[in-house]
Amino acid sequence: MKRVALRLRKRGVSVDCILTSPLRRAQQSARIVARALRFKSDLVITPHLEPGGSLEALIQQLNSEFVKKRRILLVGHEPSLSSLISVLISGRTEASMVMKKGGLCRISVDTIRFGKCGTLEWLLPPSQVLAK
Repeated sequence: MKRVALRLRKRGVSVDCILTSPLRRAQQSARIVARALRFKSDLVITPHLEPGGSLEALIQQLNSEFVKKRRILLVGHEPSLSSLISVLISGRTEASMVMKKGGLCRISVDTIRFGKCGTLEWLLPPSQVLAK
């Protein structure tokens, strides 16, 4: 995760906020990324990113607490993250994709809502992030 995070910094990636699952490994990953990106704010721990968390509640939280943020990093677990990606780009949770541990996805969204509202910019496994 540290190598992936350092590569993100090298590529000029920055974030406005980081939301993470309350589970220890997700929080560790979020802290690694935060340090590498020199993120100065606190991490936001949300139960909606833990396994079995509510995607609808996560989207409500994003809309109510982070509506002015443009670049939001979510650190969570599978299969929930793939389901969230699927909902945002297709309107359904069934789109088939694989999110590898340490993988990254970028979705452009004007207004986030539960349903098709975003465009998939990229979906990268760690090996692609680390490729030169």
